[in-house]
Amino acid sequence: MTLLAFLFFLGILILVHELGHFWGARKVGLVVEEFSIGFPPKIFSKKIKETFYSLGLILFGGFVKLKGENDPNDPDGFLNLKPLKKLIIVISGVFFNILLTYLFFVFSLNFGYPVESKKIFVSGFLNKNTQAYKYFQIGDEILYVKMNEKIYYFDSLTKLAQFLKENKGKEVEVFYLRNNQERSVKVVPPVGFYLANFRLERVSFFKSIFLALEKLFISFKKIFLGFLKFFQSLFAQEKIDLEIVGPVGIYNLFDNFKNFGLGYLFYFLAVLSLNLAFINILPFPALDGGRALFILFEILTKKKIDYRKEEIIHRLGFAFLFSFLILVTIKDIYKLWLK
Repeated sequence: MTLLAFLFFLGILILVHELGHFWGARKVGLVVEEFSIGFPPKIFSKKIKETFYSLGLILFGGFVKLKGENDPNDPDGFLNLKPLKKLIIVISGVFFNILLTYLFFVFSLNFGYPVESKKIFVSGFLNKNTQAYKYFQIGDEILYVKMNEKIYYFDSLTKLAQFLKENKGKEVEVFYLRNNQERSVKVVPPVGFYLANFRLERVSFFKSIFLALEKLFISFKKIFLGFLKFFQSLFAQEKIDLEIVGPVGIYNLFDNFKNFGLGYLFYFLAVLSLNLAFINILPFPALDGGRALFILFEILTKKKIDYRKEEIIHRLGFAFLFSFLILVTIKDIYKLWLK
């Protein structure tokens, strides 16, 4: 059921993205030949005016088929639109994901938005073979750690994580709170749990309408700075505490965070939608940002790039991204099940 719920929500993020392209095409007057919820084989398809509206058996997102998107000889097709109109269609998917992010933040603020706290909780487990999975439960509050008869208190997640990292292979006693009862267990780091330091706060619907915008900008800034830090690390020897995860890793996070209620779930989906928007707008071939870059070149130079050459570049970009996704997925699977 968790897997189906994850695929459902991930499908919504992708579907809304495609809905953005559909809206953009209709806005500039381009014919949309087909708008499909899900992928073939088709369960249902009906033509309304110029568009086939379809329902596919594989309910994982959807797709939009634009008139003349692969035909440079179609005078009324996508490839022969004015550059500005093409740009609107290309970036509309990202725009819709940002709108969805805003709505998810509004929902999260109404149900219970996660706010940083000094309390540290167990939020999930690396896999079922860890010490953490054996002794802890999601929601356990970490109180303090005892080692060599000395007690260590932590007011931040980073400090606790650093302490466990520095004492890898040494026995420590972790004291925690569960159902208002203090307990303790002796473990040897790495323990194998995910930690979180937050409390859930709710605000009124009226306040959430404005506060959601602030959360949107703050989250985008964090994603941008994280990407910048990761990009800089590619050219430096210094190792950074950032990790790229694929669908398997995202599912694992979803599986852990869903236990904290609807507020946290909507927050997680908001951040996921914003990440999808950010990645898609990057100026890399095959992504919306890469296609927008070619269109901007056309606007600035007044010269049209040969469709076949551009398509080859996008296919190479797609091959690279797909290969990278496979490698990240293999890493996630190894981390979850083979360690």
